[in-house]
Amino acid sequence: MSPASQSAAASTPAWRPRRETGGDPQADRLAEAFADEAQPLPEGVGEAILSALTLLAPGAEADFEDRARALELLRAAGQDRAARRIAADMILAGGIGR
Repeated sequence: MSPASQSAAASTPAWRPRRETGGDPQADRLAEAFADEAQPLPEGVGEAILSALTLLAPGAEADFEDRARALELLRAAGQDRAARRIAADMILAGGIGR
């Protein structure tokens, strides 16, 4: 390892991934996700997501209205894409709309 590399490695915190990932785009993207300090969520968003996940936890055994409310909570928390994926899974797995 060159002196410049040693200096750069020493200045990088141990918990932060280094950007030297060998050109793997997924590894690069993960490194970018942790490169900067995380932005705090607006107050209440984390609680909304946890509430939604709690309602979804029983899976197909959960009450349909609870699952629908969970999807609304996820969308309100800015997780529209995840809510759509879960809804598609519900439709495919449970025969909703047949």
